[in-house]
Amino acid sequence: MASCIEEFYKHFQFEMLHTGDISTLGIAHFKPRHDYPDTAIVKILSSRHSDSSKETMATLSLQNLSRYIVKLYCFYITSSSYVLFLEHCKGGTMHDRLLLGRSCWEERMLLEWFRQLADAVSKIHSKRYAHRDIKPSNIFLTDSGEIRLGDFGEASAIRESQQTQYPRGTTSYIPGPLRVDEGVVIQVSKACGYAHDIWSLGRTYYEMCMGKYVQELDNRVGNMQSCLQMVAYSLSVRGISGQLAKLITDMLSVELIPITMLQVVETIARLIAANESIRPVELTSEETLPVSFTSLRPPTICRCQFGDQHPKDLQALQCGHTFCRACLEQRCKKQGKVVCPLCPES
Repeated sequence: MASCIEEFYKHFQFEMLHTGDISTLGIAHFKPRHDYPDTAIVKILSSRHSDSSKETMATLSLQNLSRYIVKLYCFYITSSSYVLFLEHCKGGTMHDRLLLGRSCWEERMLLEWFRQLADAVSKIHSKRYAHRDIKPSNIFLTDSGEIRLGDFGEASAIRESQQTQYPRGTTSYIPGPLRVDEGVVIQVSKACGYAHDIWSLGRTYYEMCMGKYVQELDNRVGNMQSCLQMVAYSLSVRGISGQLAKLITDMLSVELIPITMLQVVETIARLIAANESIRPVELTSEETLPVSFTSLRPPTICRCQFGDQHPKDLQALQCGHTFCRACLEQRCKKQGKVVCPLCPES
């Protein structure tokens, strides 16, 4: 691996971040070019370890599914290594922000971040993969504040007829039935990976709502219901709405039989719609918008309400919500009529 790093220095400036037996991490600094990144994360995986090949293949398979997944610019293989050039997210990680323990984000910002994470995870599941290591340190932020989900070292393709060994991933973010001591290996269906992702995503949502790391879900002694009551109470004290608190407790409650990612995506879309600000056109001509209000309004984005990845054939309903043709056919028809699933029924 050392000879591979020496080659990097010949072509661009390479700043070492971490080195280990299995992987080496660094930042490559390039000469500024139009429409080309000036930096990239370089991840060098030793080909001697079988997990390196799996991580490389998972990264290749999942890179273009969502804009909220860390981009893979290019990769190549040497005699001893897999070398990945990845998007450098200059905003740091969610782990960095939670470590401060002083974050108090508005629910509107939290919902937008949750939407971005849900989009990334749902697209991974649609490809029949499970991430299996969702946690704040694997959630990166761009300099504009967008989410990027990365690190596919524990990712696995889902095959219903196969089984996989546990524990996998980070213990605190593993649902109870899969949380076993190191050295104690259990065989479970690979489909449990979906449940693993939803539970760890629910815990991550909870910690982001609280603005800090929490311990109440770490040492559960069989009584998950009391833990969930504590979670709901903490969210209420923090000022989180009841609907969002219910979504998070639903994701944490049934552990290996959770709500689906489709339900998570749709619930977040409804909560975002309910939190939309008053539109300027609804004000009379004598009224003006305060500066503080206009600065908080998110920019208008023409996209399907159920995700960023959608066909170009968009249609706006009378309520103002926009959907792609597929969502109109699958989600917006009720008793032969087209209705908006995000708006309350009259």
